[in-house]
Amino acid sequence: MAFLSGISFYDRFDDPERVRRQSNQLGSSDWFDDYNSAFFITANDSVSFYHKSKLVVGVENFPYQNVLRPLLGDVMIDLGGTVAMKTTQKDRGVFEIPNSEEVGPIICYESVYGD
Repeated sequence: MAFLSGISFYDRFDDPERVRRQSNQLGSSDWFDDYNSAFFITANDSVSFYHKSKLVVGVENFPYQNVLRPLLGDVMIDLGGTVAMKTTQKDRGVFEIPNSEEVGPIICYESVYGD
């Protein structure tokens, strides 16, 4: 038996070594990574996470923020999107059901990508 579901996942940190291109800054030493994710729990209480790797432009990320944000302001919020960048994981993966199959956690727009 296993359980698979979606989750909004946030990772808040103060270590500047962890800052990536997609990290969002809240204060001088306060950042967060914002993920559109899936989690998978197996019968032996093993928990795995998958963070979406193909984002929808304008809804899950705001491209060219340094140029467009001063011009558009927070218009992306009004369109149902975000002015915070969603964070992705580098490699896509699958969840493994012990002694059984593998499950691909396809989230939204990722369904158009074959691999």
